[in-house]
Amino acid sequence: MEGSQILRYVVDASVVVKWFVPEEYFGSARQLKRSYEEGRVDIISPSLILFEVANALRYHTMVELSVEELAAAIVALRDMAIIVEMSREIWTETFALSKSAAITTYDAAYLSLAILNDARFVTADRELHDRLSDSLKQCVLLLSTMK
Repeated sequence: MEGSQILRYVVDASVVVKWFVPEEYFGSARQLKRSYEEGRVDIISPSLILFEVANALRYHTMVELSVEELAAAIVALRDMAIIVEMSREIWTETFALSKSAAITTYDAAYLSLAILNDARFVTADRELHDRLSDSLKQCVLLLSTMK
């Protein structure tokens, strides 16, 4: 469709882990990934996603992945080409959001990336969502609400 803009999403580890493990709402997470693979949406994420997902998979309570499976998962994630390096502008926005919204620097990195890239931040972290101001919630989609 000419003139239509592709939707862009920033995903955090709470979403990406569901690409590898059948947790609650994994169907919605995998549908989002499929939409990306089919070119219907764009997905980006800060480079810290690799470490957060690696740690979540390493210590996951539902599955115990081998060293090789862990490495394969992270390489597959890296190869998706969704990683955005944190520029000075993104870092500045990250620290400002972390302070003003009283959230971790990790969470603020995803949110700032979304704000600066005209994207929606997708998370399965309802607690984070609920702590945000109404204006910041406008930038966030809870995975549980995506069909």
